[in-house]
Amino acid sequence: MARVPASDDDSDLITGLFLASHECDGMSEWQVRDGTVSIGAPSGAYQLLDE
Repeated sequence: MARVPASDDDSDLITGLFLASHECDGMSEWQVRDGTVSIGAPSGAYQLLDE
């Protein structure tokens, strides 16, 4: 994923949702859109993935 260019030939930007879990810090939600990354707490719907 790190090798994917930030945009393609017609300037489409990458969009994605990533969930990262750490045994001490718990789960984080990374939202990638419009060339930016927003990191925050995931919604309750994803908590089952952190068990």
